Formats: sequence, structure tokens, C-alpha cells
Amino acid sequence: MEQIFKRTKSLKKKGQINDMIFVLVTLTVLALTMLIAGYVYFQIEPAINDPDIATDESKEAYDAFGVAFPIFDTSFLFITIGLILGLIVSSLFIPTSPVFLVINIIGFIILVFLGAVFANLYGDFMEQDTGDNMSMVSIAEENYPITTFVMQYLPYFGAGIIFILSIVMYAKGRLGDEY
Repeated sequence: MEQIFKRTKSLKKKGQINDMIFVLVTLTVLALTMLIAGYVYFQIEPAINDPDIATDESKEAYDAFGVAFPIFDTSFLFITIGLILGLIVSSLFIPTSPVFLVINIIGFIILVFLGAVFANLYGDFMEQDTGDNMSMVSIAEENYPITTFVMQYLPYFGAGIIFILSIVMYAKGRLGDEY
């Protein structure tokens, strides 16, 4: 066990703020990509169902792909859980000192603010006027309920994750003579 912690010092891991920013950006980009893909998928439906343009094979492929939407939403949940577990495990290997608690609190405020910005970005993107009878809100609510829920409450999830990570970082105790 001691060998693991010695190896960690060589990794020069400085903190969780960069990792948490990575998680927030990754979740936001993934959610926006899924939303755009869903919109495009439903926009091409009239052309796929037009007998003059589409073949039977293209109709079958389009219908078969329609089953994938719940999988995308569930995969977003598993990716979110995986990233959070990765953050928790990496927090165990960050050498800490009580002196850095102030920096952690400032980072906490910045990350909650970033979570709110990304949640608003997703919300504004959903509410865009598409100019047709299909809105991004209806696509998101019907096909991506988990993704929409996570993105709407991203600042709260982020605050909870940061709080848990801080507890993990500072509760593990001293490693030898160093924090």
C-alpha cells in the first residue's frame, strides 16, 4: 500500500479542480451532441418515409436505429457514474494539507458557477426555436429524460460531487510525515 502512495507522488497530482472541470465539460458536450443527433434524426424522418426517395432498406435501418435512443440516455448515466467514481478514486491519491482547504473552497465556488453556466447552456440550447413543429424540448424530454435531468441540476450534482471529493481528500489522513 505504501508503494502505491509513493508512486502517486511521482504523478504530480495537484488537485481535483482540473478533473472536475473535465467532467463538467465532458458531460455538457456529450449532452449537447446527443440533443443535436436526436434533432437531426427526427428531421430526416420525412425524407426516409418518402417512397420516392427512400428504399425499403433505408426505412428498415431508420426504424432499427430508433431503438437506440433509450440506450444513449442510459449510457449517459453510466458515463456520468464512471466519471464520478474515477474522480473519487483519484482523490484518494492526492496529497493534501489543511492549508489548501481555502483553495478548495474557492475552487468549489468556481466549479458550481461553471456547472450553472453549463446547465444554462443546455437549457438555452433546448429552448431554441427550430422553425418547425418539432422542438428541442420535446426531443429531450421524450428521448433523453435522464440526460435532461442531470443537465438541469448540474450545479447541484457538481456541488455534491465536490463536497464528497473534498471529504475523501481531507479525511484520508496523513501519509507518513506528509499530508
